[in-house]
This record gives sequence, structure tokens and C-alpha cells, in this order.
Amino acid sequence: MLSSIDPDVVKNFLTAGSFIPLVIALILFKVAASLIVRSVLVVVAVALGLVVFTQRSSIDDCVESLERTGSSVAVSCSILGFDVDLDI
Repeated sequence: MLSSIDPDVVKNFLTAGSFIPLVIALILFKVAASLIVRSVLVVVAVALGLVVFTQRSSIDDCVESLERTGSSVAVSCSILGFDVDLDI
């Protein structure tokens, strides 16, 4: 397991990960018969995608706070409740 990850890699992963719920919802959209179920699937998928995408700003804030203090080369940031070590 990696001890630290580059912040740009994490942001790229979060960007790609924000589209995964939408793709899954679109696949289930073809299977669902009811219009209400289809609508709920799309709304939930978009909400999950937005939650994942907004974590990018959390990474930016964490990196900026480290750059202001300049105390360390590695920092631990929280993404969706999980601590990730970022190598700056």
C-alpha cells in the first residue's frame, strides 16, 4: 500500500469517480420500468457524483493549509471520512 499519494492523482481519481454513479444509474435506467424509479435513480446518482466531486475542494484546502504553514512535506487529509496521506 502506498504511504502517500500525490494530490493531483487523488483529484483526478475523484473526478473520474464522480461519473461512476451516473453511469450505473443510466444502466439501471434501461432496466427500470417505472418513471418514478427512473427519476429517483438519476437524482441519487447525480447527488452521489456531486458529493464525490466536492471532495476535490477539500483536498485543495488541505494542501493550501500546508503550504501556508510550510511545516511538512506530507500531510494527512480526510476524504469522505477516510484519512489519506498526501505527498507534497
